[in-house]
Amino acid sequence: MRKGVSHFLRVSDDGAEATMRLMFRTTRQLPRPSGACALAATTQEKQHWQGKRVGMVMTSSNVDTGVAAAVPSSFTPPS
Repeated sequence: MRKGVSHFLRVSDDGAEATMRLMFRTTRQLPRPSGACALAATTQEKQHWQGKRVGMVMTSSNVDTGVAAAVPSSFTPPS
């Protein structure tokens, strides 16, 4: 698996949840935590991706009801 891979990124649970909130706020779509990990990892290395075109697929929109209830209520809308 490591052949052709330059490095791996780890995403914390908090990072995935923060990205879920970002995605809900900006797209009104709520992925499950695993579906938010690609964007979470990309935002961890903003300088690497600056000026580049990046595409990613959001998957797994079937969120546990407890998570779905907590994520939208845990952010403050922008003023």
